[in-house]
Amino acid sequence: APKGTPDVVISSVNKAVNEILGLPALEQQMIAQGADPAGGTPAQFGQFVQRETDKWRVIVKESGAKAE
Repeated sequence: APKGTPDVVISSVNKAVNEILGLPALEQQMIAQGADPAGGTPAQFGQFVQRETDKWRVIVKESGAKAE
């Protein structure tokens, strides 16, 4: 969320996302497309984003890829 977003808004969106991710039809659809429909807390999502950023930063650097 953008800096300064009220905690109540973050909590509300997080709750809604977790409820949606718990729908069996959506879960099956996401798994079929190779996604991992894991919910969690806003802090857990932040940690996930940081891990992915760190991982892909190394991969892109080692590949020599450049933005065009």
